[in-house]
Amino acid sequence: MLIDLLKSSYFSLFLIVALGFMLGRIKIKGLSLDVSAVIFIALLFGHFGVIIPKELGNFGLVLFIFTIGIHAIYSVSEELILWATEFARRHNLKIHIHVAESEREDLECKAAHGGLSPVEYLDALGVLGPDVIAAHTLWLSEHDIELLGRHHVNCVHNINSNTKLSSGYKFKWKELTEAGANVCLGTDGCASSNNLDMLEAMKTTALFQKAWRKDPSALPLKTLMEMATVNGAKALGLKTGTIKEGYEADIQIVDTDNTFFLSPGPFLANFIYSAHSDCVSSLIAGGKFLMRDRMVPDEKAILKGARGVLDEIDYKQ
Repeated sequence: MLIDLLKSSYFSLFLIVALGFMLGRIKIKGLSLDVSAVIFIALLFGHFGVIIPKELGNFGLVLFIFTIGIHAIYSVSEELILWATEFARRHNLKIHIHVAESEREDLECKAAHGGLSPVEYLDALGVLGPDVIAAHTLWLSEHDIELLGRHHVNCVHNINSNTKLSSGYKFKWKELTEAGANVCLGTDGCASSNNLDMLEAMKTTALFQKAWRKDPSALPLKTLMEMATVNGAKALGLKTGTIKEGYEADIQIVDTDNTFFLSPGPFLANFIYSAHSDCVSSLIAGGKFLMRDRMVPDEKAILKGARGVLDEIDYKQ
């Protein structure tokens, strides 16, 4: 029985995660705790191949992928940025990094690196590429935009986080797209975006674009929808975001039998400007229902478990 357990893919996955988190608690020169754990797990997955069990939870789906996360140029050393980038490309992993999120980041980078902006600095290090997912990309010069476009970087806009933290709001989606970058939408983390609601992020993005560009037609809803779906899928290397033969059957079903869709206007206008995420009645991933009629299997148990974990966390003020 013990031999069977050791051979099982569930045990292998548990062992990798356990070792990763153990390593994450060890102080390693140049590595933050969370980054070291993720790199360790990614190393095993990249070297030995994905050993995630085919049946995951109640859904029989693999619902996550691994990337290398370089937090930002101001929190990670140049040596580690170079090492992580080389490691990611050697193991065919995506690279996620926060870039040009605030004016302070831009000014401090220029002061520390001979006048180079964060984008120019990453370009000089050879980091930029189509495998890079660059969160924020908010404080950009024309040359920054040209570089991001030339390298086909995936630029992710996080309007709710950017405005909550007063980082800024003048995201150059049009200029980046025309330059050749892949522009996507995100939420950032729950500490700065709270509900992680993509539909809310879509509406806020559209409103701010109209306001600062002084143009009510500044961001067409079809383009906005692409930024939130197919462009994000492209950034992650996933065959999803559109209903097409050969693609993952990832679909959300929207309940239009409510006041939010009473307007005779186009569906996208009602969906983005009027509705909210509670109108999503069902969610299908990989052809399997993860939520049906607003019900998630074992939802009560999941919430109870989450609250139990939160109770164990020692919040230090």
